[in-house]
Amino acid sequence: MKTSAQIQFTVFSPITSRLRHSTVVKLYRERWQIELFFKWIKQHLHIKTFFENIRNAVFAQIWIPSVTVFYLSLLRNIIC
Repeated sequence: MKTSAQIQFTVFSPITSRLRHSTVVKLYRERWQIELFFKWIKQHLHIKTFFENIRNAVFAQIWIPSVTVFYLSLLRNIIC
């Protein structure tokens, strides 16, 4: 498992790189989907910060409430 000091980021700049325009557009769309996912987490699961930086802790803190919201919405649709 990587610690925060070991994580490397790649910065894509369409001005300095040799990426095609369509590739940059696809990367931006994927990044936007991630932004929308975290917006949904903040609005519906009320997660403001993560308790730990450990992968399994973050995974549990996201997926347990997500599954709960899914089941509650499923039950709401079945009952109504």
